[in-house]
Amino acid sequence: MLDDFLDWLKSALNSRFVPLLVIYAIIFSIIFVRLFNLQIVENDNLITTEEKEVTKIRELKATRGRILDCNGVVLAENRLSYSVTLEDSEELNTNAEKNKLIYTLIKILEKNKVELANDFFLQLDLNGNLVFKEDGDAALKFKRDVYSLRSVDELTDEQRNATPTEVYEFLKTGKGSSYTSMFGISDEYSLEDSLKIMQIRYYLMLNKYERYKPITIATNVDNNVVAAINEYSSEMPGVSILTETYRYYNESEYFAHILGYTGLISTEKMNELNENSPDKNLPIYSATDQIGKTGIEESYEEYLRGTKGYEEVILNDKSQVTGVKNSVEPVAGNDVYLSIDSKYQKAIYTMLEKELASILLSKIINAKKVGTYESASDIEIPVYDVYFALIENGIIDITKFNLPTATQLEKSIYQKYVKEREKVFTDLKKVLDTNNPVPGKELSDDMKEYTNYIYQFLKSKGVIITKEIDTSDPIYKGYYAGTVSLSEYLQHSFTKNWINLDKLNIDDNSFYSTSELYEILLEYTFEKLASDTGFADFVYKILIQTDQLRGYQVCQLLYTQGVLPMDKTTYTKLENGSLSAYSFVMSKIKTLEITPGMLGLDPCSGSVVMTDVKTGKILAMVTYPSYDNNMLANSIDADYYSKLLKNESDILINRATQTNTAPGSTYKMVVAIAGLEENEVTSYEKIYDARVFDKIEGAHPKCYVSSSHGNVDVVNAIGVSCNYYFYEIGYRLSMDANGKYFSKLGLSKISKYATMFGFGEKTGVEVYENSPKISDQDSVRSAIGQGTNAYAPVQISRYITAVANNGTVYKYTLIDKITDINGNVILQKTPEVINNVEIKTSTWNTIHKGMWTVVNGPKSSISDLYEGMNLTVAGKTGTAQQVTTRPSHALFVSYAPYENPEISVTSVIPFGYASYNAAELTSNVYKYYYKLEDEDSLLDGEIDAAQTITGAID
Repeated sequence: MLDDFLDWLKSALNSRFVPLLVIYAIIFSIIFVRLFNLQIVENDNLITTEEKEVTKIRELKATRGRILDCNGVVLAENRLSYSVTLEDSEELNTNAEKNKLIYTLIKILEKNKVELANDFFLQLDLNGNLVFKEDGDAALKFKRDVYSLRSVDELTDEQRNATPTEVYEFLKTGKGSSYTSMFGISDEYSLEDSLKIMQIRYYLMLNKYERYKPITIATNVDNNVVAAINEYSSEMPGVSILTETYRYYNESEYFAHILGYTGLISTEKMNELNENSPDKNLPIYSATDQIGKTGIEESYEEYLRGTKGYEEVILNDKSQVTGVKNSVEPVAGNDVYLSIDSKYQKAIYTMLEKELASILLSKIINAKKVGTYESASDIEIPVYDVYFALIENGIIDITKFNLPTATQLEKSIYQKYVKEREKVFTDLKKVLDTNNPVPGKELSDDMKEYTNYIYQFLKSKGVIITKEIDTSDPIYKGYYAGTVSLSEYLQHSFTKNWINLDKLNIDDNSFYSTSELYEILLEYTFEKLASDTGFADFVYKILIQTDQLRGYQVCQLLYTQGVLPMDKTTYTKLENGSLSAYSFVMSKIKTLEITPGMLGLDPCSGSVVMTDVKTGKILAMVTYPSYDNNMLANSIDADYYSKLLKNESDILINRATQTNTAPGSTYKMVVAIAGLEENEVTSYEKIYDARVFDKIEGAHPKCYVSSSHGNVDVVNAIGVSCNYYFYEIGYRLSMDANGKYFSKLGLSKISKYATMFGFGEKTGVEVYENSPKISDQDSVRSAIGQGTNAYAPVQISRYITAVANNGTVYKYTLIDKITDINGNVILQKTPEVINNVEIKTSTWNTIHKGMWTVVNGPKSSISDLYEGMNLTVAGKTGTAQQVTTRPSHALFVSYAPYENPEISVTSVIPFGYASYNAAELTSNVYKYYYKLEDEDSLLDGEIDAAQTITGAID
């Protein structure tokens, strides 16, 4: 038996299958061991890994739709750009390594003159001191984030009251807390560099829960930056170049107020809009999205934004992307076509600017100050006001005077400023001394300005709680009457709890006497004023008025600061006196190198609305001055924005829709229609102009001319703009059946017809528009466009368009059509007819004849502007006085051709002196539109001083 088994074994071992069996045995042994490890030994590790691997939805942004004019000219588009991004890389383990990388990145950007994308709440003031960007709630929210708290309420008293320096030290080293290092920024970096490093580290800290999303360091960088970063890529782990699109506006200044601009969406707006999201897991907006902030960008956001795509990414336990599961491509936004014709928009803007410059040239005189004037039309502008305007409006940047890069001229001026400021502080401290209170009436004009500025400054900072003030308080009344000093008033404010002690870092539980509190307030005030640019402007005004800062030096600063390209010959001539500052300024205004918008003097602004009277389409809606909305789109250029806010010409206001003024005599057609339709006057009745209207009680209104117009009918009353005639119409409309005068009765009748022409509601344009105001006071004065009448130019335009087309009142729109990415029209818009004014044909004929007479009649004051044009224009002049110390507003409304109206033009120049100036501008618009004069002469021709108007024009 044993022998048989041994023989079999011997035979088997000699078999050729034995090696195969051995191989199979080994393979199965390996598989068995591996399965054992996977199922038993490594099971816990696999479970942990699966638990840590997660998926996230990563959005794919859609391309925003374009905005085009009615002819397809692209006004707003998207351009490719590079952005620099940074992730908190795992390769950098220490603060020192992170700070070194960030410093290297900052220096690359600075070398290429690229600013950091995100603003920082800690900043340096004019004197190099650390300050918060804002006070109040904004500062508390910043501190909440700095100290990594969930709400402001969790801030300790020490954290809540932390100064800018204390917050800086905390972020830099962790000083003042249980933290051991925070950002660990060493002293080898300067204060300026430390702030920049801190800024980036701060935003990385805020992003700690979404580390798979990099933060943006700089946007729209050029190829030089891309090349430099690629060169240093091995030394800068986590730094990447991202290709994306940014919003760009072509020839932006002509269209800025219509188009608006895009910007980063706010948290509040994001939450509000995402409430309407059909899929809560895929919200419409995220925190990094751009959204329309103003203008068409805002009002047509839903059409322009497009539809986002998304991809489902797989992340490991280090928030690194390891794969993509699903993806849906984004859909581009729609294109919005405006009714605006860009050719007309640009030409009218240029002609408006030239007209304003022409008026300024006629009014600027070579003097420090001017005297008093009998008439607002005689007001002149001393050239010293021009010098100061260049500083006050931020054209010359005073913050550069004490920088290390400042020129010798800037440094010397800054030293004069510091010396004068200390002198002013000394004088102010004497005035504010409690032992020697000086009432406002006894102060010099300069000190009145300074003390008033201090009071307004304290209110703006929230130190004085305006809502708590009792305006019936005798001390309050005395201060405003000039019989109580500012020092007495402020001390009294402490006793009345009108002062916010938190702003002064005073604990409510601390015990201070009123005098001690007042001293703390003064210390706070002078500390803040030392770095306040508004207060600095006052000091520079003194330097100019006292010739410590000479006019020629102000002019030289335009060159040294790059406002004007350097011209060494002119620079030298200014210095040696062979070219006067006055001549220099006048020449630069004449060439528009210094523009009315830069100066912010009267006049510095205006608007023109041109409409197709047969369709109601707006062909141009011009606002001057304007701005570059590219500097506000995508991310706001803080310096540029602050200069816009500083400028006295209120550049951000859309003059066509947001400036409500009295319509003046342009309103007389409404009143004439009311008088004719209510049978209070006939087309043939003549009324004698007695100049002074004495049929009502109180002050008696007068006609604007020094001698009577004589007997005038309605046509000639419109033609010569006789105020007395329209006072009489307003009076007659106010008479009841018993012959008694009731102003409200007349107002209601005028309002009835004003409402017919659309004055009771907004026009419908898709940008922000002020509500109109039909007068509810004084029917007699309201009849000449005064009272409380207040309308935006676009509202006056709609009324004149309706007059031109015999009563069709449109709801305006700025939109022509909207198309999808394939060019398919998805929305066609035309102005909607909201009313047809039903009045007698004879009334229409009378009104049109009156407007013809304004321009073409024998007594026309503007006929010289329209002679030889081969075009008959009908119109109406108008002036509106706002204050006696400034020029009147100038208005001119019109349509043409008179025989078969095609377009209407409404021109408004705030503080434009005389309606002649608005009529002159309008004549140029017609010449351009109908090609009646060479285009180059209208747009590029030399600017001459405006014609001096000797006679009154209403």
